Amino acid sequence: MPAKSEILRARWDDLDLERGELRLADTKAGRTHYLPLSAPALALLREIPRQPGNPFILPGKGPRAAKAGEKTAAPLVNISKPWTRVKKAATLARWRELPQVAELIDRLTEARAANKSKHTACDWDATPSLTEIRAACDTAGLTLPPAIDDVRLHDLRRTVGSWLAQAGNSLHLIGRVLNHSNASTTQVYARFGQDNVRAALEQHGERLLGAAGLKPKAPVVDLPTKHRKAG
Repeated sequence: MPAKSEILRARWDDLDLERGELRLADTKAGRTHYLPLSAPALALLREIPRQPGNPFILPGKGPRAAKAGEKTAAPLVNISKPWTRVKKAATLARWRELPQVAELIDRLTEARAANKSKHTACDWDATPSLTEIRAACDTAGLTLPPAIDDVRLHDLRRTVGSWLAQAGNSLHLIGRVLNHSNASTTQVYARFGQDNVRAALEQHGERLLGAAGLKPKAPVVDLPTKHRKAG
């Protein structure tokens, strides 16, 4: 799971669709990273149109000034707006799980579409903003689940490491996936492995007691886990 900056600088020449691999030469770890790509990732990459004259997989909107005063093709730099749209879509999906809220959102969308001006852009989205939906829900006395608005792209990278650890994968493998240059950086995911070990031992202990016809003399208490910031 590469860092955001590494993905933004990725070039078409570094992508091998046949082998399902992306070569990242400029990484935070200071070494070339060969990233295996899953089938869904390859399918998405095949759908991305190539911009003539721009070697980057995620091209910027226009050329930028080079040191020599010339213009050169540039990668996408600021993805805050697309990421905001992703978080809004995720929040709407969560809110729509409540039937009354889903009905209210549909009514707001229909009202906005009916008031669309002839001068409005063709790709205009009639979906109301989260602020409008919150206000309408407050008026209707409906309680909304928390919005997904505090998630960063780097949190997805941490999620990958956490899920791999919870699935029982080794820290060495997790470090390779995340391209960590220092093993101590990956060590923060060890607590997830410890949770699995503790759960396995608890189950084993229960089976032993059951086989002996015994019961625990005291209830099993979950031990506190010290959470550290994952990289």
